[in-house]
Amino acid sequence: MGLRFEDPQLLDPANADDPNLLSFNVEGRAIPAPHVHDDWERERVVYSVERYQLDFGPLMDKRKMVWSECWNRIKEYQSELAAYHKDKTNVIAHEGSKKAMKELRAMIREDQELSSVALACIRSCGDPRVARIA
Repeated sequence: MGLRFEDPQLLDPANADDPNLLSFNVEGRAIPAPHVHDDWERERVVYSVERYQLDFGPLMDKRKMVWSECWNRIKEYQSELAAYHKDKTNVIAHEGSKKAMKELRAMIREDQELSSVALACIRSCGDPRVARIA
């Protein structure tokens, strides 16, 4: 009987499903992803954050910087797009919105450091025009 029926408590980064249980907030903390409602999965995230020391101060600081940069790009995109919608001849604003969106896409590429933080920021922004890239 034994091990075959046990479910590991620690998240396994090599298991394709486990990293999706983890997300981040504006403070740089590792938290359960918003879609995680199962008590056992939430417990696994909390336990793993503690055991893997995912809320190590310098790491949280880096996450805050990525979140802030991402948030600034989101606001830039929204501002430039609003200016363009106000005046469809404003080519500078149109190009500015495209540039900001391109930078957001670059931030969430898998090869980017802390891309999951940028992804969490994008998903939290509440703007479907931005969230669609997630």
